[in-house]
Amino acid sequence: MHPEAITPRLDIPSGALVLEVGSGHRPHPRADVLTDKYLEDMERGGRLVIDRPFVQADAQQLPFKPRVFDYVLCRHVLEHMEDPDAFFREICRVGRAGYIETPSVIWERLHPTRIYHRWYVLEIDGELVILRKPPTHTRLPFGRLFETLNTYSPEYRLFVRRYADLFYVRHRWRGEINYCVEPTDDERRAWFLESWDAVKVARFVSPRSPGRQALELLAGAFASVWGGLLRHLSKSRSASKYHLVDLAALMQCPVCSHQAIEIGEGQAICPACGWHTLVVLPG
Repeated sequence: MHPEAITPRLDIPSGALVLEVGSGHRPHPRADVLTDKYLEDMERGGRLVIDRPFVQADAQQLPFKPRVFDYVLCRHVLEHMEDPDAFFREICRVGRAGYIETPSVIWERLHPTRIYHRWYVLEIDGELVILRKPPTHTRLPFGRLFETLNTYSPEYRLFVRRYADLFYVRHRWRGEINYCVEPTDDERRAWFLESWDAVKVARFVSPRSPGRQALELLAGAFASVWGGLLRHLSKSRSASKYHLVDLAALMQCPVCSHQAIEIGEGQAICPACGWHTLVVLPG
């Protein structure tokens, strides 16, 4: 399932300056500045796309000034993090609001082969709850069954799209992020470690009449086709649609916090401590 098929309309103000953290091979059409940790195809499904200003950066140590972005997009990044606390601190430090998207614990259990995903994630009552995957995760019985369905079965992809909030965490935040890493209380841990009772199931799957089921099935199929068309059209968005940015004015050194960053010959350099990273300014 492509991230674009799952990401909802975010209603980001037209004048907002938007950073995408972990932009990878499918950057969001609304992002003005892109970052990714890896230039090569590591822990993602395709070659890195750089079609607007790009800074190579670790999401846990972002080279930007405090609150310099109006909105921060982070799609399919959190589950890769070694230190989720550092990740949350950084995106809240550089942005005023944002959107986080990850596979849910349900998706992870159905697709156990993604060994580079380190965490189970759920949103429970507005709180992101994160639990480290156990070493036995890759020995779940499904193997590549659902991975294969995701590749070859449009029926399966339609099912996942219809229950996107069951298979994916889609969390909007403003100001601060409400989260808990490695909960110790039984109530939170039960969501990950015990069978769901009827009350838990009802949060994601509500009973519907046959007529309502048929209507929503047709609506879902139409949305899938229409969404695919829109995603295709969005790829033709020209560079002139992005906000013009002065990267040096947005950046600060992630090592010494020096804010007079120099950019030249494809690198951003801190004159105070010598820190440097790759930058790309297309066009």
